[in-house]
Amino acid sequence: MVGTWKMVLADTVKDKMPKDQKVDVVAEFKEDKTFTVKLDVLGNKDEVAGTYELKDKTLTMNQTSEGGKPSKETSTATLSEDMKSFTAPGMEAMGKMVKQ
Repeated sequence: MVGTWKMVLADTVKDKMPKDQKVDVVAEFKEDKTFTVKLDVLGNKDEVAGTYELKDKTLTMNQTSEGGKPSKETSTATLSEDMKSFTAPGMEAMGKMVKQ
């Protein structure tokens, strides 16, 4: 899990987006079991941070902050067979997070 993961948009999403707009979602998972996600979606920026746990192919993320405010949201995702991608919870239609 440790490393940088970036959203790769689904073709259906790319086709519908204006050419001058972007969606940039980058997650960093650290060895100390913390993570940060930086989002820039059509000019709206946000940052989410928290802790994570990986058991087999199940990733559980416990948010501790969002946009600089406390958060207590928990979400899970299942990594692909090769452990190099997963679908971001709540962003299933957008694409997949892929290890860089």
